Amino acid sequence: PEVVEYRKSRAKCLKDALEVLESDFLLGMVIRCDDDFEQRFEKFRWWQKKAMGLRHPYDPEALYSLEEIKLESSEIKSLSKEIRCLPKLTVLKVGYNALKELPDEISCLIKLEELHAQENELRELPDTIGELEKLRLLMLEGNSFHTLNNKIGKLHLLKRLLLSHNKLIEMPTTIEQLVKLQELDLRANRLKELPDEIKGLVSLRRLDLRQNKLVALPETIGALKALEVLYCDKNKIKR
Repeated sequence: PEVVEYRKSRAKCLKDALEVLESDFLLGMVIRCDDDFEQRFEKFRWWQKKAMGLRHPYDPEALYSLEEIKLESSEIKSLSKEIRCLPKLTVLKVGYNALKELPDEISCLIKLEELHAQENELRELPDTIGELEKLRLLMLEGNSFHTLNNKIGKLHLLKRLLLSHNKLIEMPTTIEQLVKLQELDLRANRLKELPDEIKGLVSLRRLDLRQNKLVALPETIGALKALEVLYCDKNKIKR
């Protein structure tokens, strides 16, 4: 109703209305699946046909072909299972929200390369996280992780894993499988030790261990031949 009150041409009004409804429909699909989902879907189709003069019927593939979604700082509390309907998505940005979990259906994002989920309320990752085989960047800073799902070891193409400002007390031994990883940020956690399996990170260039409770570094850290930057101050490491 607000859109059609604009003092513009009828055609322009309809296009504006279409944009509003399209945005609302997309957010509803990705963020939650309400009881009135189908009703809003039909309303969206009706407006699109109206705007296009009934000559271009709605094509659902238009939404399913989305490659990037930005929903940062949107007060989102959950992601709908309908996120599975976005198989071509390569970038998903849901940082600075109030997410407590990620749906298992995130595994359907088979082309996802970047997942930005920093500054939420996440405590664990779904077991299906390991199915994101094309993932290269995983941003999880500022959440509430105490441990990390060992399925993360299946992310063989992962290059950057950012986990600063969590509550991690240990790292899974499966991290040795992340042979492409170049940056690992574990700053400001509660780690007392690192697993010997860290030696498997043969491509690691930057390792940030500041502000933890480490008393020593594993001897296997010497196997990280590609390592260029190592931060480990503000720990309890004895020289």
